[in-house]
Amino acid sequence: MRPLRAALLALVVAWVPATGAAAAPADLAQTVRDLGDGRWEVRRAAERTLEAEGVALLEGDDDPARLAAFDRAVDAALADGNASVRAAARRVLRRLEERTTDADARRLPRLLVARLERLLPQVVLPARGDDGGGLEAAANRIEAHAGAFAAEQAVRGLLPEANDALVTVVSTTRDARALAGAVVVLCPADGRPPTDEAMLRALRAAYDRAPSVALAAGRFAGADGASPSAALTLALAVAGRTKDVAALVERGAVGDTAAFDTWLRAWAERAGRGDLLPGTFLARMQEGRVAADAEATAAARALAAGVPWLARLLAGRALFLEPGRADATATLVTAYAEVALRGEAARAAGRTPTPEETDDPRAVVVEEGLRGGRFSERLLLSREGGETRVPGLLPAAIVDGRLVHGTASGHVALVTLPSGEDVAVESTRVTRPPKALVVSGRTVWCVTALGGLWRWEVTDHGFVRVGTDAGPFLAMATGRDGTVWLAGPHRAISRGAGRDAPVAVGKAGRREGVLVRGLSVLDDGRLVVYARGEVTRLDPETGEEKVLVPAERAPHRATAFGREVLVGYADGWERLDADGAVLLRVDASEGQRLAGLAGDPKAGVVYAVYPEAVLACDAATGAPRWAESVGGSGDPVVAGDLLLVSAGTGPPPLGDNRFDRTVYVLRAGVPEVDPFGTEVRVKAVEAAVAAAEAGATDVAEALLDPLRGWFTPSEEWAANAALREALDRRAREAGPKAPGPR
Repeated sequence: MRPLRAALLALVVAWVPATGAAAAPADLAQTVRDLGDGRWEVRRAAERTLEAEGVALLEGDDDPARLAAFDRAVDAALADGNASVRAAARRVLRRLEERTTDADARRLPRLLVARLERLLPQVVLPARGDDGGGLEAAANRIEAHAGAFAAEQAVRGLLPEANDALVTVVSTTRDARALAGAVVVLCPADGRPPTDEAMLRALRAAYDRAPSVALAAGRFAGADGASPSAALTLALAVAGRTKDVAALVERGAVGDTAAFDTWLRAWAERAGRGDLLPGTFLARMQEGRVAADAEATAAARALAAGVPWLARLLAGRALFLEPGRADATATLVTAYAEVALRGEAARAAGRTPTPEETDDPRAVVVEEGLRGGRFSERLLLSREGGETRVPGLLPAAIVDGRLVHGTASGHVALVTLPSGEDVAVESTRVTRPPKALVVSGRTVWCVTALGGLWRWEVTDHGFVRVGTDAGPFLAMATGRDGTVWLAGPHRAISRGAGRDAPVAVGKAGRREGVLVRGLSVLDDGRLVVYARGEVTRLDPETGEEKVLVPAERAPHRATAFGREVLVGYADGWERLDADGAVLLRVDASEGQRLAGLAGDPKAGVVYAVYPEAVLACDAATGAPRWAESVGGSGDPVVAGDLLLVSAGTGPPPLGDNRFDRTVYVLRAGVPEVDPFGTEVRVKAVEAAVAAAEAGATDVAEALLDPLRGWFTPSEEWAANAALREALDRRAREAGPKAPGPR
């Protein structure tokens, strides 16, 4: 029995946690070799030595050389071809990790990875599965979600030191659940798209190395529903992997396709790939309907047609789908040269520009707009105003060259132009979008969602409150002289100016039961009132009024236009004289719904706002002057040479089903360089028709797709009709197909 007892004692002693002397860094390489020794006692001694070295480091030895030597030794052991060596290294790491604090884990990269390998599978839950019903199942679900949330918070507590280790896990692990956990942690916790480019690269590498593991990670989700499969789809999409993306989308990997499209568009803006945003390119990519061949051919046709900016955009798309493609690169170089971006042409050709190869500053502005997703010089700023399910359009105005606008949460923000930098924010103490906002001098007047009035003086540094008034007020407008007119219940009219509080204007204009929905001021001081579905001209002093458009004609809105009146309907708009006579009627294109109307009588322009675009029309003839691919949800505001367009009014029936609120600031004048002006659009349509007649329908689609936002409604109808005619003509020329063999 004595030999057996001695052997058992030796076995117990061998498994006692290491407390002996650690090896010197120079000896660790030998220690790793000993882990694979044929003798049991040598292997066990080596394992204890390696663990003792780790314990010494945990106890505070911060010698960089020693830390590096330990990491190298563990890495070598984990990569060893001998399974017993790898297993020993994993046992050592597991025991060390159990006694490691978060602070120590951040300091020791190998132990940090070990902690992540233990926690990451706990971060996620099966994305699907029926665990039955009843209280017990519900309790189990709650407990599982709580555990996953706690594990996620534990891992997030190791950031930012754990970031590189998490990326390493993504690129190397064979454990689908650990991969899913790492992706969930690397994604923002608030549901925004992942922005870590290293993680996206690692996720692509993981998919290429082991597609089954990457796809299996999609069977899991974070406690808050974060989807690893959506992140994988994004990682492939931003690399132009169309076929892979389409396959994942078809599998349901992205869940809500609209939300994923928002992710993809956010990446394009952040990455300077605004050339991918116009039209339906990103949506078609998710369907697998874009190809580098079609985009490159379309780019060459655009260049030959004398449309270099379109050629530049299409060549960029082709190179996104197939980096380094020779014909697309050649087209891009030539297109840059033709728009006077000689430096960009040199860089596109892969060389450093010479001192003589400079870029035209006006063309640089357009190029920066294309890259930033602004598409043209006209869009000066896109300002997010928050999200809410409460109905209401965000009001906006310009004061001292700065933008002032309401927010979804009931605040008023002051913003510099064109940077969009916040200057100041004030609360209206009502957590709903303000009802109206105007400027008189340097004073901002704001009617809250509950009808109260706030007034602030604007200084160089922000707002100074001037006063408040209980109201209630329903609508507000300013005249040419800076007078502010307000309408309350029963059409009670008040007025004020600058810092002065509003005062009631007698009772001449009062009408019981009338709730004013729109108010504006003619040049002679009379008011244009939209209430009870009719348009009325009102003299606030005398009460004299005249119905300009009766309710039976179903006007939707009305606004003053100098001494005239603009009236909007669902299917178009009219320009009237002050007595209601129709001077001009402009019909909207089929399928278009007018959302807002305003005008600049000095410039002779009427601005018609649609959900998908803003159309500037000649006030005398109604002919389109320009169109901008920025849609809105209500009447725009003309402020000198700027046009403010607000989008989003909330849920139906009062809103347009858009919950996010955005204020766009457009330059209303004609830009110095218009990349897609009328002549350019005509040439592009001609090139698309020629491609369709040649049977290259995919090329025709590629040529027109980026311009969809620039076409006026009538132009888009004409372009589609021309394409249909070309396709019909080709079908007729091809003749009937010969019958096949029976």
